[in-house]
Amino acid sequence: MGVPFWLSLCAVVGGALTLEMIAERPNVTFVNLEYLEWLHFTVVRYGRRSPYYINLEAATKHVWGNNVTINLVFYEFLSNEYRRSFVEFHFPLCKLIDQEEYIGGLLARGLAGKKCPYPPDEYRLRNLTAPRSKMNVVWPFSRARIDFYLLTRPSNDTITTGYVFVTIK
Repeated sequence: MGVPFWLSLCAVVGGALTLEMIAERPNVTFVNLEYLEWLHFTVVRYGRRSPYYINLEAATKHVWGNNVTINLVFYEFLSNEYRRSFVEFHFPLCKLIDQEEYIGGLLARGLAGKKCPYPPDEYRLRNLTAPRSKMNVVWPFSRARIDFYLLTRPSNDTITTGYVFVTIK
């Protein structure tokens, strides 16, 4: 058992610990025009071997900071239907962007150079790729639907809702 064996074993184990989420078929089901002028959420792929790129574009009408809460609810694909799982995330916007590595990191790259709270403006987060996360745990399922809800605090007004299908590798 020489050095090449250990290097290839480390590469295999390191590859097994990475978590990649591939987003597909996003759908925005509701937009509150009191908080947003418009919203576009798309996932595109420019070539057969290219990664999936996430495009998120919106025009906000209010200052967004920790007064906006993002709720992500995962539904596991099980027996040809999506069933609610135990995985859920509930974050204030600034905390998500500053402290969460995966989804917050994706948004932070798109909002590069801007600090929280975000003033009313048009925001165009284009060609974002989901980062590969190195985790020491196994994700509990491989196909899911993520429902997202953006709410204001303390009034709990719904800003937008929607969902996106993901494949987890």
